[in-house]
Amino acid sequence: MNRSQISLFAGFAVVPALAWLVAIVVTRVRPSREKFVMQAATLFLAAGSTLFLLLSWPTGAIDISELWWFLAWVFILLLPVLGIRLSRYLKNAWMRISGTIAASVLMIPASLLFLLLCVAQVGCTKRMTLPSPSGKHIALLEFALQGALGADYANIYVRESWWPVAQRVFQGFGNWSPNPQGCSPEMRWLDDSHLLIRYWSDMSQGGYVTCRQKVGNVQVECQDLAAH
Repeated sequence: MNRSQISLFAGFAVVPALAWLVAIVVTRVRPSREKFVMQAATLFLAAGSTLFLLLSWPTGAIDISELWWFLAWVFILLLPVLGIRLSRYLKNAWMRISGTIAASVLMIPASLLFLLLCVAQVGCTKRMTLPSPSGKHIALLEFALQGALGADYANIYVRESWWPVAQRVFQGFGNWSPNPQGCSPEMRWLDDSHLLIRYWSDMSQGGYVTCRQKVGNVQVECQDLAAH
């Protein structure tokens, strides 16, 4: 992993670090309903962002815009836990026992699903991030590797550097390579507001490519190298 990749992970590490710090501070607040909500939210963000940081290390890159869907995965795992906790407040003993058993049983498929998603995150995902010349925008190239099952999928997202949500500008089949110049598609900033995306149509299996021409104030140009 090169210096630029390490700087990406170091920059993202601020998120879990701040979340853990806030969670520690909240523990010193007088017990109340507000404290419970704040503590649960900060611990959820701290644990989820830390796990996402660790799982993203093998992918080669990380971006704040992808943290939110990962937190949705973590929430799926926590749903049975919430069910067990809430079942304790049921007044009817039969309903309390039934609710606890049902939530405990649901923990098994939820855990297996979360484990499967984590394995796919580590072994079947590759990322590359590319900031614009002035750093105002970030482009994220993500590959979903299919291996022997078929061609790789590629998505390119763009976001403003200060905004944690990205918008997709390219979608289609692609080809990942450890050498960035051997990937299809490949992306390059022409200037702060123009992003060039180049791809091979024969890698997109019949022209399956979706390319947006503009996102915000960023103009996107897609070039089919096979056509040239």
